[in-house]
Amino acid sequence: MQSRRSPYGSDSQENHRVLTRLYIEPKWGAHTLSSVRTVQVEEWLDSLPLVPASKTKIKSTFSVLYSHAIRQQWLTFNPISKVRTSSMRLREKDVLTPLEFHALVAQLSVRDRVMVLLAGSTGLRRSEMIALTWTDLDTTRWRSMFCARVFAITLGTPRRNVHVVLFHFTRLFSKHF
Repeated sequence: MQSRRSPYGSDSQENHRVLTRLYIEPKWGAHTLSSVRTVQVEEWLDSLPLVPASKTKIKSTFSVLYSHAIRQQWLTFNPISKVRTSSMRLREKDVLTPLEFHALVAQLSVRDRVMVLLAGSTGLRRSEMIALTWTDLDTTRWRSMFCARVFAITLGTPRRNVHVVLFHFTRLFSKHF
């Protein structure tokens, strides 16, 4: 049988492996696929000392396992699809006012100030910020090109559809360099 490429990226596959090893296998590894019940999984997820978003990721990983079993025709039903979880935040985001933001930026080191201003003005992900180097910033033309991100301490390509994302930053930004 010829192997087909997974619809999941390598990062997703690694996340699925880690969540399966840390959470799903210890609890469900001794069970047969057909013996797992929706309510049991809900109760187990509720008992985990994790935030709702993490529980939802574990549920999604568990569901992927069942989807694979259904695709292989080992099962006909995914009990995880009926598990109810919420990924709502436990508390509201703490959004800074412009005055609070300026006060914060003024107290930061140059390195941290640049990172905060870049992240806030470009929408870069944390992993993309970590992968940035000074050579990615062109202060003469006020733009930056980045084409990497860091995941699990390895350098990889960004999640964006394009491999190189170009963004411009304003001259107001220049006073912080």
